[in-house]
Parts: sequence; structure tokens; C-alpha cells
Amino acid sequence: MNANYQAEPNTLQNIVEASAGFRLFKKKEIWIDAGVIGSPYTNESAISKDHLMYTRSLAPEYVPYYLSGIKFSIPINKKINLYAYLINGWQQIQDVNKGKAIGTQVEYRPNNLNLINWNVYIGDERSQVSPQNRMRYFTDVYWIYNPEGKFSITSCAYVGNQNRLLLQPSRITIGGRQTLYADIN
Repeated sequence: MNANYQAEPNTLQNIVEASAGFRLFKKKEIWIDAGVIGSPYTNESAISKDHLMYTRSLAPEYVPYYLSGIKFSIPINKKINLYAYLINGWQQIQDVNKGKAIGTQVEYRPNNLNLINWNVYIGDERSQVSPQNRMRYFTDVYWIYNPEGKFSITSCAYVGNQNRLLLQPSRITIGGRQTLYADIN
């Protein structure tokens, strides 16, 4: 976790989430939140108690724990929620370049047993620390199945690309995890 905060000043390295929000209209559940917001990417988070397995796998270590900026929450209907983000960048509390990044999340709950999320991130990642970086593109989709609270099954797939200066090599990383969890108590 410390490595994910290394670019932040010491005073900000202990913040996992800190935001405030308000409902835009009295009769509609449209919300605007601003601050340091938990990342929607992958089916894992920085908070262990929110994990299916309590531990975090290595593959999601390459996605942000948090986003810093503004989040718009818009319910489309009873099964679909849309979230839009205007953020400083890929896991950046302080803005390190002139551009903002955007993110989206579509949350689909076809019934009480299933949750399907699709997320997208697009942002310019160049900074004084990493001047070779350019646009980053990332998308993921995950599914969580929880029949009557007896057990859960989850699956996640994601792909991303980090553009760099012309003569800089691209990096490709592939990761996976399979875990069987059975607790008879």
C-alpha cells in the first residue's frame, strides 16, 4: 500500500477516502461527490473488510486504490446506475499535470443475486516524475454472484494500455488469480 502513495506528500499518504457530497435535486437521487473517492476499478478495494477473500490479489495492485476529483451518480432505472468521474489522474490526490482524466462506471443489477460492473478510464499520465508517459486507457468488467448470502462467486477481466514517447517500449502485464474459499462455519 505504501508504494501506491509514494508520489503523494507525507500529509496525504494516510488518506484512503475523504469526500463530501450533495443531492442535486430534491426529487431525484442524482449525487455529486468531491474529494478522495474509492476506486471503482476491479472487484477488490483498498479496504480488506470489503473483500470477498479479505486479502488482495496481486493483479489489482496495478489499478488505483482511490480517485481524487468529482463523482456524478445517476440512477438510470431500478437496475442500472451510471457514475461519471472527472479526476486528477490514475491514483493521484494532487494534480501533477494540466489535464484531467475521465472515468465511467455502469453498474447493472439484473436481480438481487447478481452485480455486473463495467468501468472505463482515459487520462494523460505525463508528469515531472514520469515525463515519458502519455495517454492511459483502461477498462474492466466484473461480476459478483451471491445466492441468498450463502456463498459468493466473482470474476473480473481488465485490459489497459499506457502510451509513452515514441522510442519508449510499451509494457504488457498479465495476471490472474483463482481461489477456492470454503468456510463451513
